[in-house]
Amino acid sequence: MKKKDEIVRTVEIAASPEHIWNCITQPDHLVRWFGDRAEVDLRVGGAILFGWEDIVTEGEIVTVEPPREFAFRWENNIDAPDPAQPPITLVTYRLEPMGQGTRLTVVESGFAALSDAAYGQAYPQNESGWRVELEELVAYVAGQEVNLTS
Repeated sequence: MKKKDEIVRTVEIAASPEHIWNCITQPDHLVRWFGDRAEVDLRVGGAILFGWEDIVTEGEIVTVEPPREFAFRWENNIDAPDPAQPPITLVTYRLEPMGQGTRLTVVESGFAALSDAAYGQAYPQNESGWRVELEELVAYVAGQEVNLTS
């Protein structure tokens, strides 16, 4: 099986890049659309943590270029063969002004380096997960209620 290395999702959002930047980097916004727990030390080398009910994932911030690019490495919450070495991928958010709004592209990469078992769990889970999470971000920015149990 040939592994795909990255997931790419792009959405257009009717809000400024500065507002979207806050939505993707500030814990008080993140908990409204991206899980129910978030901690962000917004600096290169800073820690980042996300939680969804009983799942917690941690990572390290690698890029902070407001309001254009934000990136972090995080561990995938899958059954890793070696819990001391969880599978790690890189998530990059790129924000581009677009008229009165923002084109947001999310790229998660590094899947090809995962073991076959880790890849088999992480890639499909994250591929569908990003679609859902970005729909929730668009709804949150538009002021709609977001169902975080999905």
